[in-house]
Amino acid sequence: MKRKLATIMFILCFLGTACSNVSLDSSELKEPIEEENLESPQYGGTINLATTSKLDLDPLKANDDEIKGVLSLIYEGLVYIDGQGMVQPALTESWQIGDNGRTYVMKLRTDVKWHNGEDFSASDVKATFDKILELKKQRDFRTEFLEFDNIQSYEASDKNTFTISLSKPDANFLYRMDRGILPKSLLETVEVNEGQNIEEPVSEFIGTGPFIVTDRSGDLINLKRNEDYFGEIPYIEKINIRIYPDELSIKEAFTKGDIDIITIEPMDWNVFQEMEDVYLLQTPSRYLEFLAVNLNNPILNDVKVRQAMLMGIDRNRILQDTVIGRGLAMDGPVFPYSWAFNSQIQPIPHNKKRAAQLLESAGWETE
Repeated sequence: MKRKLATIMFILCFLGTACSNVSLDSSELKEPIEEENLESPQYGGTINLATTSKLDLDPLKANDDEIKGVLSLIYEGLVYIDGQGMVQPALTESWQIGDNGRTYVMKLRTDVKWHNGEDFSASDVKATFDKILELKKQRDFRTEFLEFDNIQSYEASDKNTFTISLSKPDANFLYRMDRGILPKSLLETVEVNEGQNIEEPVSEFIGTGPFIVTDRSGDLINLKRNEDYFGEIPYIEKINIRIYPDELSIKEAFTKGDIDIITIEPMDWNVFQEMEDVYLLQTPSRYLEFLAVNLNNPILNDVKVRQAMLMGIDRNRILQDTVIGRGLAMDGPVFPYSWAFNSQIQPIPHNKKRAAQLLESAGWETE
């Protein structure tokens, strides 16, 4: 029997001022499936998805995380960011960084083809970069593509090598190279006039990704598996993505069986848990609630006062009252699944007695 999947984004609550982190046990993130119910994956089948976002499939203009997720099925960047927040090769095989972090020499894959059968090459990357610089001249895009403000020059050194020179080193530069690349043959047909906004998206959806656009009509987009994909061939054969007016409509469609996967709010957990043939998956999100303090304030400038504030706030109680406990209290802005997360630093627990002691040692009287 086909099982439907409801995912809940794990809310991260960061209310603090002294940086330390908490460990995250993967067993906390997913309801276990009975071993006897596990089945080996099979090739084939169709997945029906839903969105409330306008499905503009132009990767150069996408700024919505939901749309970027859809686009990642069709287009690929020079790199991608894995589940641990690490940069991994996508359309590149490798790269070398020189000139004290100002030069990036990207060696491109030689086995990649566009969905129309053409070979992928460095000229496609250059054409995409050229188009982005044209877009940046437009009023609506002047604050977009900020990584290009630091690019001094770039060139297709040869068919499979693309070189980028920066004005100054940027540790985040590679993280921003995951934007989808488009074929030169297509971009040459899209004109951008200086001083005018672009209203028409790229009309042909040609990428290098694991899925190919077969049809787009009204509020529905149909994808099929790219059998010539250079990477691991997906198990799923077809994906249908339909636009719905709001989240309530999506929930109703899921209940009727019209769609197979949705993202739900924490407060809906118990409702969907009672539904048959529904598998609930809890996964961390990048959503963060935090309390920022002004360190220029002479009171808050005292680390003991800030630590006392953190100890005095029962963040787990806040999570329980607001998202029925479907969240994680953090002691710093680094997500637990990030490569930069330091699990060796001990968290600061909720401790009102210790908070009072810290305030007293800082010269404050407690009642």
